[in-house]
Amino acid sequence: MENFQKNNMTMKGIRYVVLTLGAIMLSFLASCSTQKSVKKSSDSVATESQRATPDNDVFRTLTIEKASFKLLLAETVMNSGGTIKIARDSVIICSIMPMPGMEFFRFVVNKKGVLLINRVDKKYVEVSYDEMRSKGMALNYKAFEAMFTNRLFLYGKDCFPVASDFSVAEVNNGALQLIRTDGDVLQEFVYNKDKQLTSGNLSVGSTYASHWKYEDFFQVGSVSFPHDINLTIQSGVYSRTIGIHVDKVSLDKDRNFEVKIPATYKQITMKEFVETY
Repeated sequence: MENFQKNNMTMKGIRYVVLTLGAIMLSFLASCSTQKSVKKSSDSVATESQRATPDNDVFRTLTIEKASFKLLLAETVMNSGGTIKIARDSVIICSIMPMPGMEFFRFVVNKKGVLLINRVDKKYVEVSYDEMRSKGMALNYKAFEAMFTNRLFLYGKDCFPVASDFSVAEVNNGALQLIRTDGDVLQEFVYNKDKQLTSGNLSVGSTYASHWKYEDFFQVGSVSFPHDINLTIQSGVYSRTIGIHVDKVSLDKDRNFEVKIPATYKQITMKEFVETY
């Protein structure tokens, strides 16, 4: 009986992590909807060649071989292990695995939309960007990839940022704050004195905000990468924080980013997914 209760609580914790991670993914992507265009002054417009490649483009794939997800829910902390794989400008694959080699859930973000696969109940949810745009949300893949790879992004833009996209102010201890406003949208990024991106903020008026922080950097080849990524989303009274601790990262190692949905799995709607978990 004690083991059953323990296993039930473990599964409940994993499902909380899954639901919150899914909500964060969709809510964060939804925050990247394109607003009314704002004319820029001539000195802030970069050429296409300047935007052709991302900053510090030194790898094509990134694999987080050992990650732990921590959900802060009121007074409760929920934990689960997993992995994250990223093929630049293509796909993000996040696997929730309570034990090594045993995948319970998989989240996929690609250029077409978002896919959530439930291995336990053999169900999946697939939401395309076109479907979201039909509901008034013009979404963007680059923002989510940038958040996971410790990079800048431009709200609602499918291009790489350059220095002229932001105003810059010096803050405490030699850190630099990059600020960009576009209508009711505010973006803020902070670099420390070692030129490491340590935090970001995206707010849309007074209705929505995302905050993320990077801490405890370590070197992976020529790339400085954070051991800890903490993301908080706020929408009205709703607020959730999920932390990701990274233990092992490799660059340009993985070549398998294929995602297949078994024919026996049942497709459900996002509403059904939320109601289930």
